[in-house]
Amino acid sequence: FDKLGCTTTISDILSFSDHLFNSILPKLPHPINSIFIVLYATTLYKMYISI
Repeated sequence: FDKLGCTTTISDILSFSDHLFNSILPKLPHPINSIFIVLYATTLYKMYISI
């Protein structure tokens, strides 16, 4: 999973998101959950702008 390069395809991002929300997030405490989702959304937003 390459965050910085343009080699990351939409399907890569989607499958990573799936893995993230199904596997990692449920194990985190709720406040961290919310913060992480905001950070992740912001990162995706910046990635789309920079392409």
